[in-house]
Amino acid sequence: PSPPPVPSPPPRPPPSPPPVPSPPPPVPSPPPRPPPSPPPVPSPPPSPQPRPPPIPSPSPWPPQPPFFPPLSPPTPSPSPPVSPLPPGPTPNQPKPPPPSTSSNSTSTPTPSPAWNNFAGTVRAYSYMGQVNVSSNPVASALPHIVDGDDNTQWQSDACLPTGYTARPSMNPLLFLCNGSSPTGAPPSYCTASNGSSNLGAATDTSVYTGAGIALDRTRAPAADAAFFAVIVPGGPRVVTRVSCKGFSTSNVTVWLIVQPAGLSTQQRVQVSTFVPSVDNYNWIHVAGSWQDVVGLRLQSNASFTLTEVAVQSGPCLEQAVVDMGSLREVGTLRFRYWSPDAEHSNMSVSADGVNWTDMRTFMDPTLLAAVEIYLPEIIYIRYMRISHKVKEDGDFRKVYVWGIDAYDKYGRWGAPPAPAPQPLSLRAMLGVNGIWGWGFNKYSDTLRKDNKGPNMYTAVASWARSYHNMHWDVSWPTHSPKYNTMATTGTDGMWWLNWDREYAAWKAAGLKVDATFQFVSDVFPQSTWGANVTDTAYKLGYAFGFHFGPGRAPPNCSLDAIEVGNEPWIGYNATFYQSVIRGFARGVKDADPTFRLLPCALQADNPYGEDKNNGNFVGARIPPEVAPLLDVVNIHAYSWYRPPDLNGTMIGVHPEHPGSTMNAINNMINWRNYNMPGKPLWVTEWGWDAHLPGETCTTTLCVTQHAQAVYGVRGLMIMARKGVQVADWFFYANADGGSGVFERSGLRGSNATSFPALPVYYSLSSLMQLVGSCGFLGIIAERSDVYAYLLGPPNGTTSSPAAATHLIAWRPVAAGEGPDEPVVEASLTLNRTPAQAWTISGAGSIPVTLSSVVQTAAGTSNWTLQVSAVPLLVQLM
Repeated sequence: PSPPPVPSPPPRPPPSPPPVPSPPPPVPSPPPRPPPSPPPVPSPPPSPQPRPPPIPSPSPWPPQPPFFPPLSPPTPSPSPPVSPLPPGPTPNQPKPPPPSTSSNSTSTPTPSPAWNNFAGTVRAYSYMGQVNVSSNPVASALPHIVDGDDNTQWQSDACLPTGYTARPSMNPLLFLCNGSSPTGAPPSYCTASNGSSNLGAATDTSVYTGAGIALDRTRAPAADAAFFAVIVPGGPRVVTRVSCKGFSTSNVTVWLIVQPAGLSTQQRVQVSTFVPSVDNYNWIHVAGSWQDVVGLRLQSNASFTLTEVAVQSGPCLEQAVVDMGSLREVGTLRFRYWSPDAEHSNMSVSADGVNWTDMRTFMDPTLLAAVEIYLPEIIYIRYMRISHKVKEDGDFRKVYVWGIDAYDKYGRWGAPPAPAPQPLSLRAMLGVNGIWGWGFNKYSDTLRKDNKGPNMYTAVASWARSYHNMHWDVSWPTHSPKYNTMATTGTDGMWWLNWDREYAAWKAAGLKVDATFQFVSDVFPQSTWGANVTDTAYKLGYAFGFHFGPGRAPPNCSLDAIEVGNEPWIGYNATFYQSVIRGFARGVKDADPTFRLLPCALQADNPYGEDKNNGNFVGARIPPEVAPLLDVVNIHAYSWYRPPDLNGTMIGVHPEHPGSTMNAINNMINWRNYNMPGKPLWVTEWGWDAHLPGETCTTTLCVTQHAQAVYGVRGLMIMARKGVQVADWFFYANADGGSGVFERSGLRGSNATSFPALPVYYSLSSLMQLVGSCGFLGIIAERSDVYAYLLGPPNGTTSSPAAATHLIAWRPVAAGEGPDEPVVEASLTLNRTPAQAWTISGAGSIPVTLSSVVQTAAGTSNWTLQVSAVPLLVQLM
């Protein structure tokens, strides 16, 4: 989330400080979505605070440089083109030259020769398969159904008013009179008065040809001396519409011939009269409901031309069918359609294209979100179909299909990585997202004496991630932030601000600090960055790296990592972000090569998450030549899903759910493994919003307090199992205002409730107390009935059960209100002896009687666990 802009402070007071220093001005707190109310007018600045003295170190801290490096910054190279979309065969990637360097610059690392923008994207079995549709088979539109892009679609034709005339399923007269009827009926079903000609043109779908219906002068002046008659194939039928077009000099009467069941005689039912002065050359459509129709007759007392005639005897059905080319082992179906002009929509699958199985019926036609179905069992299919029953109460009704996809059981996320022992402990992994002042609106060094601010999170986190707003540092992107004088005169953006003072308090609390240098387009649009964006970003990165880098700053106030943006996804296109990261990354590394550098949070699963103004696809935003400068890959991973039975409503779900968006970690791992192998992955935002007593949550993404607490433990375990190095919980506390997404995700309650520790805080702190020094070693089970992981010394080398000190197990199911959850038996194989056990939830760690939760068979390695949605931690002898 991107914190809101801060209003410009009032003019600085006169140079002479006030007699009694006032506290620093209140600063608005994130979360950024939606922006909070404007903050109160800032107070006078705090009394000047010197930068904290350095901790004694054998190497002295170098003097602070001017804003610009001693020599001119590098001249940037032109931005390479955005990665091509869609994710077809990967083209040869352009290799633009890296930025030229000044003599004081470090050499640019050489990027890997192998680069694949789409290495994390899972291609559906149906990708670019064969598509057949009921109408409008435009060659340029059919691939949209199988291109994987939710923003492209096929649009049907309309059955009414005239489209049905060319559909054999609706018009039994189609091509009847020229001998090409799809029903196989002969052209002799069509007759006319003597002298008539070209009868085939009456049913050929073309209004530019016509049957000449002659006047039989031997019968003139009879009312039917000129007539056209047709037997309806397959009759008797139900007819709901009669359509004709032509011209004449006298009225033409239109009749339906009906023969009720059990009767040998036929009857005529007049449908309409064609009046030349009104109807010549116009389509005439008459709707109704006529039973037992066996024929149609048009007649007049004068000759006439009939350019087309049709009857509707069948519903308006539209469909799109995808052929995957061969039988596939399918575990996930994903499709997107929109059909407000339909009565209902169905989704079906088939192995042979003949026998169909309905997967979803009577779906909401107005649903616009993609439907994603994770099947309980694997199915073997080749064909998939979306069908619509279109309304017939109006003309020009159409339906749409965006995509029909099939995947294996892992869906669009791909399989999780193979488990490997974690080199880091759980405590070393876990972090928390915070802000300046931790919600107290004062410097954190004033809070620590009361054990508040950063000290409130040390029982849970070893990392603290700071939303370091760029507009707090500079009032304009091309300005100097003036870090070297902020202890006395503030930054260019905030005259009162001294980051050194703030971060020294975070470090004193024992937290490592990761700053996300956050810029947003509504404060600094692209146009404000100057003619040379890379040059502007280089200077900002150099200044930041020189002042805050761990190789430059005193250890008691240096930062441990820096991110090039938080979520700069809105208002900044890929080319612009490439220019920013190219300059900023180079500037940071030129200033301090030891400074750990991250890109902004990105995703690797959806290449189409880019347009001309916005986007967050990693393949489009990280240039290959910048990747060697980056030390970490960055992603935000929340656990949301749209259950098919909720008609597109997204909800918060447990982290093991196969459709959870948290599984996007898998895509990013695959992208990292191909393009940046060996670089760690950080999840710099994750968590759940929850309903709390007194702090309600109004979004469907919220879960219960109890669920939030147990999901926090389970989510951390899953990320450890996937090799995530750092996982920063969002957020440190609930928001004072608002009740939507990201506003009820705190480890603590809001400032308005005095920051009480919440159940999720107790579950995570209890986990840290019991096994914080342990790391993930290996998997005992990952089944639908139980997940069970081994924990032990975090050496990153052995997954042997003999090295484990603990086992943690739970049911991978949704949690309810709690505290009790349904319990099931689960069998495991583990050649170890249990010693004691706890459950870990929002109530903390609760010791349980070992025999009530673990049973082992003497002399064997067979275990029987009593597991629920609440994690069970077992210490091993």
